[in-house]
Amino acid sequence: MKIVVCIKRIPATDTKVRLKDDGTLEEAGIQWITSPYDEYAVEMALRLTEKDKDSEVIIACMGPEKATDRIRGELARGATRAIHLVDDDMRRDAYSVAKSLASAIGDEKPDMVLCGRAAADDQSFSVGPMLGVFLGMPVVTEVAGVENQDGKLVAHKELDGNVVHIQVPSPVLLTTTKASYEPRYPKLKDIMKAKKKKIAKSTPDAPASQAATRTWKPPAPPAAGRIVGEGPDAVPELMRILSEDEKLLAL
Repeated sequence: MKIVVCIKRIPATDTKVRLKDDGTLEEAGIQWITSPYDEYAVEMALRLTEKDKDSEVIIACMGPEKATDRIRGELARGATRAIHLVDDDMRRDAYSVAKSLASAIGDEKPDMVLCGRAAADDQSFSVGPMLGVFLGMPVVTEVAGVENQDGKLVAHKELDGNVVHIQVPSPVLLTTTKASYEPRYPKLKDIMKAKKKKIAKSTPDAPASQAATRTWKPPAPPAAGRIVGEGPDAVPELMRILSEDEKLLAL
């Protein structure tokens, strides 16, 4: 089985974002990570293929040259090789990214493509489904696990607090949510081996974005708090503020 897993390099989720005067992201001091849902996708692929010596897990990433360190990190977890579309444009929309990835992945003719349900930075939830359409594959979203049951692939999809078991064809694209297991940590010997694994680099012929990001700006600071009183005597005034001023309660 050949599985392609798409990953994205993003700022750590606890990053305090700073913007330059031109509205672009200030990258100095940022710690970069692989988007967490993508890490679950990598682990899902490794678990599905670890008993099959002929299987292959390929990492696909579109991002700047510096994304190589995140790609190497996933190779150290156990992926076989990688495809890196080197691109510095951080404002590409989902259409442009998905179209570029489809061009690179299509020639691989994978049995399965895995994407995180959404990147933790932009939360667009769009690249995976679009990629499936461009590859001509059926898509199942919000998958928490996938198994090979007697030669048939079964995806476990979370839906309204329940888990639905779906027999999926091959090839297929799945977007992954958080699974019941944690992504594995690479051992030192695996980190060393990853340095020798192949990363095929190319510059994507990316189509123009259909949605333009003109600028970024931080959210407005929250309004200052105020004390309306102390103890039980403050309750009537608090209720009045919540209902009349803030319109949060209907009394």
